[in-house]
Amino acid sequence: MSDEDRRQHVDTVRPVMLRYLDGDLSQDDAAELSESLRHRADLRREFAELLYEHALLAELSKEKEWAPSGSVARIPFLGRLVSVRFWLAAAVALAVLAGWLLLRGSYPPPEITGSARVLDGGTVQRGVLLAAEGTPGGLVLGGYCRVEMAPGTRLQIEGSERSEQVYLTAGKVVCDVDAGKGGLTIRTDLGTVHVSGTRFSVELLAEQGGREMMTKGKAIAVAMAVTVMAGSVEVDFDGGRELLVAGATRVFAAGKGRIEAGKPSYQMHGEEGEWKGRGRIVGMVRKGPRFEITVTDAFGRAAKEVESESLEDGKKAYEVWLAPGRYNVRIDAKGYKPLDLKNLQVKSGTDLRIDLEFSGR
Repeated sequence: MSDEDRRQHVDTVRPVMLRYLDGDLSQDDAAELSESLRHRADLRREFAELLYEHALLAELSKEKEWAPSGSVARIPFLGRLVSVRFWLAAAVALAVLAGWLLLRGSYPPPEITGSARVLDGGTVQRGVLLAAEGTPGGLVLGGYCRVEMAPGTRLQIEGSERSEQVYLTAGKVVCDVDAGKGGLTIRTDLGTVHVSGTRFSVELLAEQGGREMMTKGKAIAVAMAVTVMAGSVEVDFDGGRELLVAGATRVFAAGKGRIEAGKPSYQMHGEEGEWKGRGRIVGMVRKGPRFEITVTDAFGRAAKEVESESLEDGKKAYEVWLAPGRYNVRIDAKGYKPLDLKNLQVKSGTDLRIDLEFSGR
């Protein structure tokens, strides 16, 4: 950072410092100021100067109050030693700030224990994916959330200071949260569990029987089991919120199956005959119900609607002829959550193949 950039940053942060001195600083601004002072010596010097000026002005104000009515207020400490009272005020202000910064700067980073590891081999931080293999692992968030990970568990660290959150994609976690220190949210594709001081577990139950389908490296879960050992939790599921207390176990099952899309691929056919000036979106389904496809253009206008075609052995197929361009596709089937595919590019003389798979029913 250049000297000019540093100066501009100081000018930006100074109003926040002044609001602190005036006792009018929000919690978010306080956290921002704390973080800036911890890492920038020039900001600390600026803040110390503002503290000095603030105490100086307070002393001047008192001197004016002591001046006789109608007289000009004297400034007795200019040209003599500064009063003991002024130095005490400045020292107290600095001590309060130091203690506050110490408390605000002590928030611990995420830590892992046992078999837990970062999947990409990087450092433990917010946004990374964790896995527990073979034996249990663990994750500690903010010093007050202890998350036990059963073997086979996958999760991602999310959230922020004192509002910790993990995204559970597979397996089971057992969580201990100290009361009064912050909250913890366990987010899944099926529902979300909120707590602020309790012991509970969340387990994702995969589809029973057959092959376990994987999407973006995670198993498809058809139910979420929540058990509360102590305290209480709030569970957001299917548009509603439910309170569970100690001793309760509840299985939240997905009411609909899932439609999953395979990896798109292009196959060129040339620009002759029926392919001239248009292309297709096509796909196969090995086993699934009848379904409908609705296509809209980039402006949300209806472009085409088609139904699936039944083939032998229970297979299904679909094809949609379209002019070159970008489209959004929605697949609907009774008993399944609709699947939306966004911003698909159709090329002239080319097939865009996207196979589908139906699961969870």
